[in-house]
Amino acid sequence: MGQRINCTKSAILFSKNCPGWKQRRIANLPNFRRVQSLEYLGLQLAMRKLVAFDFPKVVKNAMGKINSWGRRHLSLAGHATLIHTFLLAVPMYLMTHTTLPRSILVAIECMARRFLWQKDNASRGIHYVRWEELCHSTASGGLGFHASADWAGPLRARLAWDIIGNLTLARWPTFFKVEALDGQTVSCLLDEHHNWNRDTIRDCLGEELANRVLNVQISTGDGSDSPELLHSHLAVTITSMAYNHGKVKAGFQFAWLRRLKLHPREQFFWWRLFQDALPTMEWLFRRGLSDSRNCPWGCPQLETLEHVAAHCDNLAASLSVLAKWGFHMPPVNSWIKLLRMLELAARDNASHGRLYCYTFWSNGVPLSPLDCLPTSFGAPPPPPGWVKFNVDASLQPSGTAGLGIVARDVNGRLVVAVGKQIEHWDVTNVEIMAALAVKDAIRDWMMQMDGIIIEGDCLPAIKWLQTMFNYKSKDH
Repeated sequence: MGQRINCTKSAILFSKNCPGWKQRRIANLPNFRRVQSLEYLGLQLAMRKLVAFDFPKVVKNAMGKINSWGRRHLSLAGHATLIHTFLLAVPMYLMTHTTLPRSILVAIECMARRFLWQKDNASRGIHYVRWEELCHSTASGGLGFHASADWAGPLRARLAWDIIGNLTLARWPTFFKVEALDGQTVSCLLDEHHNWNRDTIRDCLGEELANRVLNVQISTGDGSDSPELLHSHLAVTITSMAYNHGKVKAGFQFAWLRRLKLHPREQFFWWRLFQDALPTMEWLFRRGLSDSRNCPWGCPQLETLEHVAAHCDNLAASLSVLAKWGFHMPPVNSWIKLLRMLELAARDNASHGRLYCYTFWSNGVPLSPLDCLPTSFGAPPPPPGWVKFNVDASLQPSGTAGLGIVARDVNGRLVVAVGKQIEHWDVTNVEIMAALAVKDAIRDWMMQMDGIIIEGDCLPAIKWLQTMFNYKSKDH
């Protein structure tokens, strides 16, 4: 028994040139609904040019993603990652199969710009770097975003390549004599003087195609033939090659920074430094956004990039603490020398380079002996002779709290892990209790170590511990 069409789920689409009476008669025969447009596999099908009004779901989906992400605490690097991997990919499927109005693409790019630089919907935010520069590849100093309007043609070019890229000549829709050329080589179309045999070409290919072939210059020099392109050996897609064709590619002079393998948050911070997009007090003062040009941390100097890089008192204090831990950083007195030092570190000693980058990135509160360098940010393990404890706690609405402690040695290996569950109501007290629980994780052999480092992510708890265990404190 054959299958039947479900008329209630079927619709029929007519051209506007078809008279209404004829549309009704044709639609009544199979009892189909008449529609002005319909959707198939997510694509809008209509007998007219599609306009922005036909794509409300695209803008709605993009706005929905931004609204869901906006409720999270994300760094600029997190914003950039979500824009690159999700937001700009929203219209990709439709761009591959149909013509998406430019206004839709511009609207999504505007959402991306606002999401990257604005802290919330109430503030406008400063757009530190132009969108065109963000769309440069990472090798050229950009963030690898793509200009959606420029991707439309390359995405459709991929479909064209899939159709013609791997087809043999005999399978092409044509009217020339395929049988005459089947199994032959190009040399069969040449005469004894290695020129095109015009009569043979015109007889086999026809007038129009023959004229195109005859315009091809014949090389009589040495060499071998090679295919134009069927598959890329550089892991680059046809779409990407079409998108990048003709674009100016300038090398990024700070490409060595990637060898340090920084945490994305730090990587984005240094990228902003290289782009002169860090809001120092001098930067804000030049744009009329601040009344002061001095360093906000008490240094009696202008807060310029040079000051932040080499002359800030907080940075010097943090480096002195690192020196006590056994990490001696080469002294630098200028931004240029700092970049040279980091470039050499990326080549010869990446761990020291990562440590300096983290210290520079976290500059603002000087390190003290009880401060810590989070491993999740790419910081190295404790110095030789020390043990580092990572403490953390979580508090659920039900009042159930979990405490966790892990200890690592100089090689970053896990040596101790302790955890327990309690009932409490205040998250700060829970964090303090987690830090105090370090005594349960201390082993006898640790008494022979030079010292310990306690790492936590709750600043009030860390400050309380520093006060309680500082012998110079009046409250001790």
